[in-house]
Amino acid sequence: MLLRILLAVALFPTVAVADKTFTKGTGDTWDCAKDAVVTIKTAKGTYGFLGECKKISITGAKNAVSIAAVGKLLVSGSDNLIDVEQVDAIVVNGAKNKVTWKKAGKGDKPKITSGNKSNHVAQAK
Repeated sequence: MLLRILLAVALFPTVAVADKTFTKGTGDTWDCAKDAVVTIKTAKGTYGFLGECKKISITGAKNAVSIAAVGKLLVSGSDNLIDVEQVDAIVVNGAKNKVTWKKAGKGDKPKITSGNKSNHVAQAK
C-alpha cells in the first residue's frame, strides 16, 4: 500500500499555489505574471505592479502603489495613494485613501464601492 502512495505522489506531484504577500519592507516591484493575486500588509512602502493582476488587496497604511492592470482592487488600509492604469472593480473600505484610475477594463468606468466618505476615488484627467 505504501508503495502505491509513493508511486502516486511521484507520478502526480501536487502544485502549491500561494499568493504573493508583502508583510515587511518599504517597497518592491512585482510582475503579476509570477503571481496575479497580491496583498500588501505593510506600511509606508512604494510598490509597483507590472502586467495583469487578478486581485490586489492593500491592508497596510501610507503606501504609494502604482498598478498597470488589475481585475479587482481592494483597499482596507488607510492613507494610501494608488494610481491604476486599468481596473475592473475598486472596493475601498479603509479611510483617507486616494485612488486614481485611467481606464476601465470593461465598459466606461470600473465598478466602484467606497465605504468611507474620507476616501477619494476618481478618474485621472
